[in-house]
Amino acid sequence: MAVLSGRSWIPSPGSIYYILGNLLKHEYITEIYTSDRGMKHYVTTSRGKALLILERAKLGVSLKRSLILTSILARFVNSKAAVKIAEVLEPLSEEFVEPPE
Repeated sequence: MAVLSGRSWIPSPGSIYYILGNLLKHEYITEIYTSDRGMKHYVTTSRGKALLILERAKLGVSLKRSLILTSILARFVNSKAAVKIAEVLEPLSEEFVEPPE
């Protein structure tokens, strides 16, 4: 997790077990058994994949709104740098789609 988060989050073992326990309880992941002693392996279930798709879409909507708002606010600053920021952000906001119903 530390590597995936760019070392911005270095979880303790207790927090990892808590998260895994909740994911297992809600059937978003399942444990797969291997001969690799001392190491547990998990895979995402179809229910977990569906949740990820929905959450990614919701995050995209939220990010799109933030990009649009930042672009609008940057134009109010009325400086060349702010206008340039707005010009860069506006096309990015078009890449995000609404979540499925």
